[in-house]
Amino acid sequence: MFKARDGDFLCVLLDMSMPEMDGLEVRAELSALRPEVRVLIMSGFSEKSLTDLLADEDRVAFVQKPFRIGSLLQAVEDLLGSNRQS
Repeated sequence: MFKARDGDFLCVLLDMSMPEMDGLEVRAELSALRPEVRVLIMSGFSEKSLTDLLADEDRVAFVQKPFRIGSLLQAVEDLLGSNRQS
C-alpha cells in the first residue's frame, strides 16, 4: 500500500512485533522507498532497549505501550512538527 500511494502518507505507525517483519525491518523497507518518511514505532519494549537501534534517527519517534491516546497524538504531532522544520 505504501509503495502504491507513498505520497499520501505523512507518517507511518509501526509496532515492533508483527507477524512477518518486525518494525525495524519495515522501517528499512519504507526508508528505501522514501528516505524522508516519518515513522512512529510502538512497542512494549522500553525505549532504552531500542535506543541503539534508533540512534541518529530524526525521522523516527517512539511511544511505549500501553499508551493513552493523548500520548500517541502528542508523539505524532511532535514527529510531524519535526518534519515541517526540516
